[in-house]
Amino acid sequence: MTYRFVRLSFVILLGLITLQVNSSESASANQLKALAYFENVSDRHRKQFETREKEAQKLWQKQHTDRLRYSVSYANNLSSRITEDFHSDTIRIETLANQPNANEQHKRAVEQQLEKVTTANSTVKGSENPPKVTSKTAGQSIETVIEVGSHYTDQRALTYVEQIKASSKTWKVPASLVLAIIYQESRFNPKAQSKAPAYGLMQIMEKSAAADVSNSYLKKQKITVSTLFNPGYNIEIGAAYLSILTNKYLKNIESVHSRLLLSIAAYNAGVGSVAKHFTGTTSLNQLSKVANNMEFVDIYKSLTTTFPFKETRDYVRVVVDKEHYYQQFLKQH
Repeated sequence: MTYRFVRLSFVILLGLITLQVNSSESASANQLKALAYFENVSDRHRKQFETREKEAQKLWQKQHTDRLRYSVSYANNLSSRITEDFHSDTIRIETLANQPNANEQHKRAVEQQLEKVTTANSTVKGSENPPKVTSKTAGQSIETVIEVGSHYTDQRALTYVEQIKASSKTWKVPASLVLAIIYQESRFNPKAQSKAPAYGLMQIMEKSAAADVSNSYLKKQKITVSTLFNPGYNIEIGAAYLSILTNKYLKNIESVHSRLLLSIAAYNAGVGSVAKHFTGTTSLNQLSKVANNMEFVDIYKSLTTTFPFKETRDYVRVVVDKEHYYQQFLKQH
């Protein structure tokens, strides 16, 4: 084992050392109450959103279809479009040039976005520099791009910190781990939707994570896609699913650190795939036996170097690193 890997493993272990998990399988009154709060969320908001999207498509030729990367909203009766790019940390404001008072509308829309960014910047240490702003007229619209910088991810994270802390306490999973998973899954984009399809902040899949939570705690009541776009509900379901992974499927793994590490991989690839990687079967009992005979650093090395899916190898590496980062972040916020 190289010095570099030993050093990396020690840093990882420090990042996970404070994580605590409750081993109880049954839902507490608080857990059931937390889920019940969202049970009657109406489809009305989803229908209103879909209607507005169809109206907007008639006005705007170019559409941003990657809903995992972009979040699009409208203002001024759909004549202004605000697009957040969660990969490049930019906000693009566009106003249709053929609208009455287009320049004034555009100026107001830009000022509103700059005010939001400035307010958010004031809450994050190290983000004192003003954002870079560039404007131009392009085709049918006036465009302004605000480069908000890498600190913008922390600004978005702060929007959900209190909900994450509450859900973490309810489901007995580390808030830093929930933050790290949201970072990797959606960069804190509540409207995120992947091709899987998975939805919202924690990229919940209707037929896997949502179904597991429903079967365990909601008497198999269907969890609708529209409710998964509700940030609070999405965080609640994601935290509940993490609890199922750690406290039910992987409960026989003795080391808390190894259990959480395998839960991270299982959140991405599925617990069956994780078991098959280590045992050649989907048996969780066999997985527990193998994991209990392995050191934490060896499990990490296996997950990040020989796991069959590159996506999962990268996923584990990033989430573990960001979990350590968010431990420090939570101390400041």
